[in-house]
Amino acid sequence: MLDVTMETASKFSQKLTDIPAAVYVLEGERIKRSGATTIAEALALVPGLRVSSFSAVEPNVSSRGFHGGLFNKMLVLQDGRSLYSPVYGGVYWADIDYLLEDIERIEVLRGPAGTIWGGNAENGVINIVTKSAEETQGGLVTGTYKQFGNYELGARQGIHLGDDVYGRAFYKFKSTKRDPVNNPVRWNAHHAGIVIEKSDDWTLRVGGEQSGYDEDIYKVKYENGLSTDISFESTNIDSYSYYAQFDKAMSISEQTDGQYRLWFQNNYDSAYDAPGKYLTIDGEASFVTSFTDEHKITYGLGYRFVHLDFTYQSQSYDFDDVHYYVRLYDIPSASDSIVNGFIQYEATWGEKLSTVVGAKLEYFEQNDHIELSPQARALYSLTNAHTLWAGIGRSAIAPSYMDTNSSYIANGIYCPQGSDCNANPNDYEYFFSLTEPSQAEEVESVVTYELGHRYASAHVELDSTIFFSQYSHISGQEFVSWHPDYSQIDLYQRTYDYEVDSFGVEIAAHWRLADTFTLYGAYSYVHLDQEWAPSHSGSSNGNDQDYYDIDGQHLASIQSLWSVTDAIEFDFVVKGQAIDYGNSWQLDNFFAVDARLGWQTSENAPLVELLIKNIGETKGYYEDIYGAYKQEQNVALRASYAY
Repeated sequence: MLDVTMETASKFSQKLTDIPAAVYVLEGERIKRSGATTIAEALALVPGLRVSSFSAVEPNVSSRGFHGGLFNKMLVLQDGRSLYSPVYGGVYWADIDYLLEDIERIEVLRGPAGTIWGGNAENGVINIVTKSAEETQGGLVTGTYKQFGNYELGARQGIHLGDDVYGRAFYKFKSTKRDPVNNPVRWNAHHAGIVIEKSDDWTLRVGGEQSGYDEDIYKVKYENGLSTDISFESTNIDSYSYYAQFDKAMSISEQTDGQYRLWFQNNYDSAYDAPGKYLTIDGEASFVTSFTDEHKITYGLGYRFVHLDFTYQSQSYDFDDVHYYVRLYDIPSASDSIVNGFIQYEATWGEKLSTVVGAKLEYFEQNDHIELSPQARALYSLTNAHTLWAGIGRSAIAPSYMDTNSSYIANGIYCPQGSDCNANPNDYEYFFSLTEPSQAEEVESVVTYELGHRYASAHVELDSTIFFSQYSHISGQEFVSWHPDYSQIDLYQRTYDYEVDSFGVEIAAHWRLADTFTLYGAYSYVHLDQEWAPSHSGSSNGNDQDYYDIDGQHLASIQSLWSVTDAIEFDFVVKGQAIDYGNSWQLDNFFAVDARLGWQTSENAPLVELLIKNIGETKGYYEDIYGAYKQEQNVALRASYAY
């Protein structure tokens, strides 16, 4: 922490030790030596972040509770560009990838960050910062072969284009079985991009991704509420996206620096649970004015335009001829805007005390709401090594078309009374749940109180945070009744009539035992208590009361980096999880060990790595109740050559 800086807390570079918030930087060297092969996998080393897997290619990342694939309470950025889905406000981690060798660091701000970043930064911000083109001159080729026939290939070439102008191009291909045992269908993904930059002046980034896999989708026909026929068809689930981003930094005066950023991203997805085309165009300008060395203000403006075209409409859908699962919308398309402005004042009072106060005003055209996200923070230096900080902040969630305009169908199966379905599988009957959108206009929000302590010396660092959060207008999914016109339908309704209180602790440690051996540790605990708040509207019944409850969640990890010799590195990651949901959901606790052995005879020689995940896990374990993907021992061989 003594030498580490980050930009995510204020959009301008700050030393970690000067930030009165729960912050963490995961450096590129640690990512590479963790044995991780995806960005999401590496994030499990960050205190307070939970990473689980719906399949081998579909990770979920959440912060401070609220697990699930549609986690919308954390903003994810890549080089400052938002990666959020305009449909539900979260990110689709299966489509987020990069050459890990070209990631400089991942900056994580835990807790509310609405004052700087706005909607969907309720529980934090993750900013994936890639290396500059100047740092990645020359070439790189890399390949990974994993157990069960999964593999990855990547290449990068950097070039000096002129005076202080550098470029880089990369390509990465990944072929992975979704589940080697239960679903060996291959998921193939391509990522590519180009970076052109002028040092300390401007940067242009363009790129895209494409992924796809074959899936057997069945449709069920119904008559008078009973299933009469099932048909299967093999469908290619395809998605792609492309983007362009331009950043410009400039000195406006001796006191004021400015940063300008403009980007667009276009997405297409044919998956039945998120079908459509989505376009976002963003522009923002941020400034910092230093009146003196002790007093400065940061301020800026931002604008986002969103356009969405939806594939399936509920008005024209036949509820007697139903996909296995599908999302329907009550509108064919939509366009809206988000406009925001923020200001933040930072002051130093003597040698020991500094404060930060600020607020962001944000207008959401979709529901015609204005939201205010203020924060107040203070940092006090007890000694050169010990620092205390405290803060309070509010953040809100941008409204979601998935919640307000979409219905979701999911087929289920049951055995009629009096039938022996084990002996006669054809006796099974089908039904489906239909979850209808909420008509309420409330915006989910949180107020979080935090207190932190840091200790930093030459060899030992300790960073701890305790927090208490109060969430309002949390979305719930309540059973209403059977559909009046289709008896095969269980009808559910989304509402915003829930509140959640959470309490937690997050601890990070770094111990440099020797020049060749370093340990990193992380631990977090969180408790969530959900309450029904029917005063918000008169249409809910409270039967989703305990969905978000967590009686106790413990996550822990230890990472070691050991340079055995100049040519050999031996590293390991120990990780553990214990979760008590406090209801009928049962999840086994687990303790797992990953190891990496790296061999490089000289700086100009290839690097060969042996990666073993979940050592000794022959029976495997489940990370979460969502999906049925089991984590087992997996061996991989990775080789890379930089020239």
